[in-house]
Amino acid sequence: MRWILLGSYLLLTVGPVGAQLYSDGLLQAKQAKDSANLQFTVTELLSSASPEVRDKLRNVTVVSPARSPVDPDFPLGFFSNSAAQEIIIPVQSKKFFNDYLVLRAWFEKRGCDQTSVASYLAIVMTRRPESRSVGSPLDAFGVSESNAIQVQYVDSVSLGNLNSGMKFILAHELGHIYYGDGIADTLEDQIAREERADAFAMDILAAAHERPYGVVPLFSATRFNDPSMEHAPFGTHPLSHSRLDALAGRLRRVPEQFFSPQQDADKERERTFRLANEIDKIVVALRHEEFVRARDELVREYPPSTFKLACR
Repeated sequence: MRWILLGSYLLLTVGPVGAQLYSDGLLQAKQAKDSANLQFTVTELLSSASPEVRDKLRNVTVVSPARSPVDPDFPLGFFSNSAAQEIIIPVQSKKFFNDYLVLRAWFEKRGCDQTSVASYLAIVMTRRPESRSVGSPLDAFGVSESNAIQVQYVDSVSLGNLNSGMKFILAHELGHIYYGDGIADTLEDQIAREERADAFAMDILAAAHERPYGVVPLFSATRFNDPSMEHAPFGTHPLSHSRLDALAGRLRRVPEQFFSPQQDADKERERTFRLANEIDKIVVALRHEEFVRARDELVREYPPSTFKLACR
């Protein structure tokens, strides 16, 4: 595998081939709307930030290419270019995140075990051979998005998680731009930058009284690249125990920052603690000394041939 640095982007030139989850036509049809909506969200996030932060980030723009410039087939690739003051949110990555959230809510509503969904994520996020034919999240499980979102629970929960998750992602990338982050020299340096960008994102969300519950499904998916990160391009936001511990710790220390003073304090504090507990569960999985072996066993036990029967 060989990497070259072009501007602030790390580009994969030789490496494993993944799957094209969506057609070019579908992605191009969504491009303009995605870019406009995400730009509006950045403006909304910055409106609650300090004057110094707003001034420093006032020229940040969101760019939405159909696929990632870093790795076109990677399902969840979100990046920033500090020099150009750009946040890069590929349409494919946002679409994949949306479809995964709809699938997750569909399983929850029907009371289905989600182990097979975890197996799907393990396949596509690590680009196993099966990923070339398994398809997008909804296609893999034979679920129609239009039918699924007619169920009120599925529509509201998946949309809430999408909005929350995208706000965290955008605020995190704003953090990278604020600190002028580029490509780190080592994995340890990269993780330190991720922790700093996470803290910045939490500051932004706290100022807006936003609870980042979308991080749970986000990190539940990206955890399958870790701990070795061998299947994702370097710089693709490596997950770590310390990153997640810091997020959960912040929620527990100052839960009142993440909800409005007009809301029921006891009820909202408990919801914030529950979110921290959900983040802890991801940490437990990552800390398991045989995480990679367990990931491979998961796929063997729940192969793609079982997906369409998983929630019927």
